[in-house]
Amino acid sequence: MVGNGSANLLPTMRQYLKASIKNSLIIVNHSCVLAFCILLTGVSGCNREHDTRYFCRDARFSIAFPIAWKISENQKGTRILAEIPDEDGMAVIRQNVNVVVEEVKAPVSLMEYIERQKAGLQNLRGVKILTTGKNSISGSPAEWLSYSYTINDFGYQALVYVLNKDTRFYVITGICQIGTFYKYEDRFHHIAKSFKFE
Repeated sequence: MVGNGSANLLPTMRQYLKASIKNSLIIVNHSCVLAFCILLTGVSGCNREHDTRYFCRDARFSIAFPIAWKISENQKGTRILAEIPDEDGMAVIRQNVNVVVEEVKAPVSLMEYIERQKAGLQNLRGVKILTTGKNSISGSPAEWLSYSYTINDFGYQALVYVLNKDTRFYVITGICQIGTFYKYEDRFHHIAKSFKFE
C-alpha cells in the first residue's frame, strides 16, 4: 500500500520540479534583461544618474549633488551641506557646497544684497574678489562671485551664487582649497544651476 502511494507521488513531484525549474529560468531570464537595461542606461546616460536631488520643503528648494558626497542638514548655519570626499587625504578644510537661506525683514534687492556680501568679504584680511557674473537659475536672476582667501601658507577659494524669492535669499557656496579649485569650479557652477524653487 505504501509502495503504491509513493509510486503515485512520483509523477506529481516530477511535474512540480519541472514547473520550479521553468519558473527559476524565467526569473533568471528577467534578471539578466533587467541587469542589461541598467548597464545600458549607465553607458548611454549623462552625469544625471550620478546626481541625487535633495528637497528642502521647509525652505522651498531642491538641489542636486553627486551621489558620493556626504550630505548633512542644518549644520554650522547652513540649511544643507554636501562634503566633497577627500580621496587623496590631503584636504585641510572641509571642501563642500552648501546652501544658506536667509530671511530678510526689510525689502532688499538682489543687487543690494550681493553688494553687502562683497563689502563684508572685502573687510576681511586676506580676501580677494576674483570674478563676478550674472545668470538665471530656476527662472530667477542670480548673481555670482568667486573669491580667494589666503593667509600665511594656507588658502581656499570659493564660488558663491545668490538668488532670492520674496523675502528669502539663497546663498549657494562651493568652497575648496586654492590648489584644487580648478578641479571643482565647473562642478560648483553645475550644482548651483541645478537649484530649483519648490
